[in-house]
Amino acid sequence: TGLQGTAIAEALVSAGGSVTFITGPVNLPMPKGAEIVRVDTASTMLQNVIKHGPYDIAICAAAVSDWCLKQIAAHKLKKENSVNSLNLKLVKTPDILKNICDLAPRPKLIVGFAAETDQLEKNALKKLKSKRCDWILANNVDSKTGVMGQTDTKIMLFSAKGKKTFPRMSKKDFSKLLADNISKEFE
Repeated sequence: TGLQGTAIAEALVSAGGSVTFITGPVNLPMPKGAEIVRVDTASTMLQNVIKHGPYDIAICAAAVSDWCLKQIAAHKLKKENSVNSLNLKLVKTPDILKNICDLAPRPKLIVGFAAETDQLEKNALKKLKSKRCDWILANNVDSKTGVMGQTDTKIMLFSAKGKKTFPRMSKKDFSKLLADNISKEFE
């Protein structure tokens, strides 16, 4: 839905940040005061992330799919022209967070998200290490939690300093808290 990313961009603009907001297709009002860059695929998101850098802080809140179709049909695949089933080939999408972590110059703070359905802490710590980012903001997006696509969230922050658990709160309130935590990091 883009609710969390938009709320983060708004909070950072309100905190006085110069924000470039690279967003996929969402149906939300865009954050006033941010430079808006609209994209429609993971590949174009990565291209624009690189093009609009360098950054002091990079926050990867977009829920970019891990997979996409290898080939997209130019025309509708009609039922009467096909067999009873289709075999779709998927390929991995570019790893935007990993690419940002490998940039030179590297941002001073890189924040990634881990949307998990199981083993939240284990998977978040694995992502923190494998991507080499500074912070991972992890949340359980299992359908029972009611977080994905909703107005509130429950986040755990993982970093080299350890783990910090935030109570369930609105995504806007969490975004303000995140902006405050980022400011404290640079005091």
